[in-house]
Amino acid sequence: MDTNGNLQTPIDESYVCIPPLALQQVAKTMASGTRKYGPRNWDKISVSDHLDHAIRHGYLYIMGDTTDEPDGVTHLAHMACRALMALECAMIDKANEEMEENEDDAAFNVTEKESNISNCITKAAKSIINTYQNGDSSTL
Repeated sequence: MDTNGNLQTPIDESYVCIPPLALQQVAKTMASGTRKYGPRNWDKISVSDHLDHAIRHGYLYIMGDTTDEPDGVTHLAHMACRALMALECAMIDKANEEMEENEDDAAFNVTEKESNISNCITKAAKSIINTYQNGDSSTL
């Protein structure tokens, strides 16, 4: 039921919980990257490289270097983008593996690399936190 009392199908995701100001910074960072490297260049990069760069941006921010020159985008925005990219690539890799294992199930098409952004943020953050807490950057 919606806020006006109308019936509608419930959804598992909560898109209204996605922080809009942070998401805007992610979009600006992605636009900057597209201008510099071309569209979707990031999906040719490994999950471990994305995580390595995400952690680097996080450490730079913690050490007081808040802006990544020359684009003027913050290291936190770059970190968020790299975490999302890593998660997206990992999800696509897993989906492709599952498709190879079960070629009869062609209903799940990941060629357009679509995913649930809310789950992406959560999973990427957990991955980075776990790696940081375990002190094991060798898997990155």
